[in-house]
Amino acid sequence: MHNPLIRPHLLRSAALGALAGVTALVSGGMPASGAPGTAWSATVVVQNLADTPNEAAVSYYSTTGVLMKTYPLGGIPPKGTAYLDASQVGELPANFAGGAVVSSAQPVAVAYVGSDTGAPAARNHLAGPAQSTGLATSWLPEIHNRYADKLSTIVVQNPQTTALGVTLRFVERFSGSLTATLQQVVPPNATHYYDAANLPARVDLPAGWTGSVIVQTDGPPAVVAVQQRTLRSDQSTLYTAVESGTAAWLPEVMYDYGDIRLNSFIRLQNVGDTTLNARVTYFNDNGDAVAAQDVGLAPLQTQVVIAGSAGLPPGFRGAAQVQATGSIAAVVRQSSAVNDLDVTYSPPDRDTQRAALPYVQWAPTGNPAAYRTTVAAMNTLPAPATITVRYYDPNGALRAAPSATVPPNGVFRSRSEGHTSEL
Repeated sequence: MHNPLIRPHLLRSAALGALAGVTALVSGGMPASGAPGTAWSATVVVQNLADTPNEAAVSYYSTTGVLMKTYPLGGIPPKGTAYLDASQVGELPANFAGGAVVSSAQPVAVAYVGSDTGAPAARNHLAGPAQSTGLATSWLPEIHNRYADKLSTIVVQNPQTTALGVTLRFVERFSGSLTATLQQVVPPNATHYYDAANLPARVDLPAGWTGSVIVQTDGPPAVVAVQQRTLRSDQSTLYTAVESGTAAWLPEVMYDYGDIRLNSFIRLQNVGDTTLNARVTYFNDNGDAVAAQDVGLAPLQTQVVIAGSAGLPPGFRGAAQVQATGSIAAVVRQSSAVNDLDVTYSPPDRDTQRAALPYVQWAPTGNPAAYRTTVAAMNTLPAPATITVRYYDPNGALRAAPSATVPPNGVFRSRSEGHTSEL
């Protein structure tokens, strides 16, 4: 089965920049501050993208910005990967929560993997990419306070060496009206957690509230992510803040797909101050347009576009493109119709010819966790493009390099079976 916890990346023709900054930022040593019954532990995954060995280190900071420990990873082989579980860092106290900064002499790709140590193995897992740079304005289109049994925790990390003023604006989904405003000062290197059910400074959201949050700083960027938790189970997911734009490409969209009947819910927010129109076009893996949906959005309003309402056939698995007459922010939620699997991903990076996925798995069938990765790469060019996925083991040895020529708007899906092992 596709592992939706690993964010797919988009490959698109453009000038090639660094795949990751010299410093990568990881939000959250413990991603949930208000999730009862959980005991999260974090693993930082660092891949060396260079062709020579790379020295890297992980620095852990508390919620107040105190440096707890800098842990050297040693020399990571070219294209190799290092893994550091927070439980290996002796100086971190029990119940530590905070953030981490990965520093490296050469470009790296970094992922965050969280495990709920008290949950069943099959559902104790969340993963997401680290961010090499933050955003001065971060859009979070899906936030819940006990709405549909879901609770959101917003994580804000200040990577600066000076204090950062941060404003969080909570916008109600259906009307686009402002529900509450929270202003905070985040100390240097600190990470703050904002539980939607337990906000500070006497800011209260009504139970059953759903909407979006706009996080703005008073200057330099902040690193922002969201943990979504399903309250009746141990299922959690993580997505990073979204950049706005007039288009978004979604390489993994499904309707009633597979044995567990996965369905996609595309959440769109108008981030401008005038009404806009948006069209969601669905493509099969061959790049053929098979359905479309049109929506109108008032300023700051959020709507959910349901793939199952577009006239797609049951069992559909493909991609989608969103085009709007103004700026939008989008996320995709994948939900099972037969169990509690429910995960969210942010649209992949745009305008890139290369993307790095430092955390890839193909667990044995008998493993109760059984996490497995499928890489989905969408061609957004108007002409066919050749896409290659190269699999490297932790030592940097190339295990496989499947390749395909993909038509415009088509998707190349590569399963990691036989090429990788479980972390």
